Amino acid sequence: MTGARGARGPSGGRRIGRRIGQMLLALLLVFLLIWGLLFLRALVLRPHAAQQEATAGLEWARAELAGLSAEDAAALDAEFGQRLGTTRTVHCGVEPSDAGWWTVDHRNTCTLREIEVRAVPAAMEEPAGVATALLADVSAWQGEPAYLVVPDPRCDPAAEARVEADAQSAPFRSDIDLAAVVVEGLPALREGCLDEPGPSHRAVGAVSLELPESAPPAEGAGARLVVVREARLSDTSLGCLPLPIFCQPAVDEPQLPDALKG
Repeated sequence: MTGARGARGPSGGRRIGRRIGQMLLALLLVFLLIWGLLFLRALVLRPHAAQQEATAGLEWARAELAGLSAEDAAALDAEFGQRLGTTRTVHCGVEPSDAGWWTVDHRNTCTLREIEVRAVPAAMEEPAGVATALLADVSAWQGEPAYLVVPDPRCDPAAEARVEADAQSAPFRSDIDLAAVVVEGLPALREGCLDEPGPSHRAVGAVSLELPESAPPAEGAGARLVVVREARLSDTSLGCLPLPIFCQPAVDEPQLPDALKG
C-alpha cells in the first residue's frame, strides 16, 4: 500500500504542475489577445475613425464656407469687384495632449483655411474702413474676433477684423473664424500679416495641402482686400501605443480627409 501511494504521489504532483502550466499559458494567451486588440485599436481603428471625422468635417466646411463666401460677395463685390482667386488649404497634425507634466493622449487635428482675394480700386480711400462698413450688415461677421490677424505694419485690418455685435446678435459659431485685411501686395500677407495656420510646433508629422479646387490669385501691383475664413474640421483622440513607457503616438503622420489621400 505504501508503495502504491508513493507511486501515485509524484504522478499527482506532475498533474498539478501541468494544470498550473496550462493555467499560466491560458493567462498568457489572454494577455497577448488583449494586448493585440489594444494594438489593433491604436494602429487601425482609431486612425480610421480620425480619417472619417476629418472627411466629414471637410464636407461640412466646404458647404459652410461656400455659403459665407456668397454672403460676403453680395456685400463686397459692388465696391471691390469679384474675387481674383481663392486658396483653400487643409492643415493636419498629430497633437500631443498633456495633463500636467505628462502626455496622456495624441489627437488628430485638421483645419481648413480659405483665403479670398479682391483688388482694391486705386481711387478708394481707407479701403479697410469701407470693407468694415460693408461687412457690418453680414450676420456672420457680427462679434467676430481677429484671431487670424497678427500686428504687422504692412497690414491694415478691417476695423481690427471685428464688426461689433449689436444687442440682438449672438456671436458667430466658435468653429469658424473670420478676418479681413488690406495688404499692399500678397507677399506681405504671407510674410507676417496672418498667424501661422495649422498644427503647433509640437505636432507629429504636420501636413499642409491645397484642395483641388483652389485657384490662387496671380501676383499683381496694388492693394488687395483679403478675406480669411478658417474652419476646424476635426479633433479626434488617437490615444497612445499600449506600451509600458511614456505615451507614444500610434501614428507618425496625420489622418487626412479622403479628398487629399492618394
